[in-house]
Amino acid sequence: MKQLSVILSVIIFLLFTGCTPGKPTQGDADNSSAAQSLISSVLPESSQEISSAGLSSREQSSVYASSEEASSKQTPVSSNRQADVTSDKLSTDDAFSAETDLINQLKQLLVGYGDNIAVYYEDLETGRKIEFDSNRVFHPASVIKVPYMMYIYELAEQGKANLNRTFTYTEKNFREGAGKIAEMPYGSTFSTEKLIEYSIRFSDNIAFYMLRDVYTPSKFQSYAKELGVSVGANAMNRITARDCAIYYHRVYDKAKEGNANANKLLGFMKKTKYNQQIQKGVPDITIAHKYGWWNGNFHDAAIVYDKHPYMLIIFTNCDPESEPSFEIFKSVTEVIQLLHTAQAR
Repeated sequence: MKQLSVILSVIIFLLFTGCTPGKPTQGDADNSSAAQSLISSVLPESSQEISSAGLSSREQSSVYASSEEASSKQTPVSSNRQADVTSDKLSTDDAFSAETDLINQLKQLLVGYGDNIAVYYEDLETGRKIEFDSNRVFHPASVIKVPYMMYIYELAEQGKANLNRTFTYTEKNFREGAGKIAEMPYGSTFSTEKLIEYSIRFSDNIAFYMLRDVYTPSKFQSYAKELGVSVGANAMNRITARDCAIYYHRVYDKAKEGNANANKLLGFMKKTKYNQQIQKGVPDITIAHKYGWWNGNFHDAAIVYDKHPYMLIIFTNCDPESEPSFEIFKSVTEVIQLLHTAQAR
């Protein structure tokens, strides 16, 4: 019954909410085909039901639509590719060759979402990977806040930023969107580090832009390019799942080396306000993550602190206006967790 519930939720999601590049306007023929692909797969049993989304609609605000960013909005990609072409986007480490059933399960699940999803998994101890369309370009939405905050921390380590600097919230700083500073009175003051915390824990757009006004995007983009991110000079408004892995490796690796700032950043990511995506697929495991939601882009990227930690990044063009939209993250995470556990034995 649990398997049937999961399958029905995904089919309802495809038929009515539409995991498409933009609003759910795909024809019934396209979505019915995707639904049939999912019916044939046997999804892992679900231990929890989808609960309230818990996301403020203000996250989907205009704060990212500056002239710089609006000019680079993606042209939606058709979701009419044939299933065999879509499945070719899945690559797995040879170590997973024995897990045929689970790999096929994952493949069928991803094929059902067509062109609307990219996935990157990496075991952080062995380096084993599973990737699906991981070089596809998306808008990063609020996922970009993690590398941006790491960039500011690294500036502080170089003596180019003061984590105790005081920022005063004024009317000119107000922006629509997620967060808690908008509820505070003008004249409220914050340190650089407090703004970093709010940017991650509450996805606070005012905090992010107060920092961005001082630590400018052009210099961050140079930082991204030095890290080897493929989008380089467009890092503020373009990202791939593989690029996100580079950013997350920077934080995770520095933390593992004992870097205090990287460990603080991961601590903020473990306390983020929204936990309705990847966390739903691993409800009993701690994760450090950042989600993003803007203009038809809906993402989550996490370090999953299983006994053997791993990285999981899921980028989508899903419209998150109803609870079934979260099923894509939950279902993919459950299969990845099974694959990870099988390899960790």
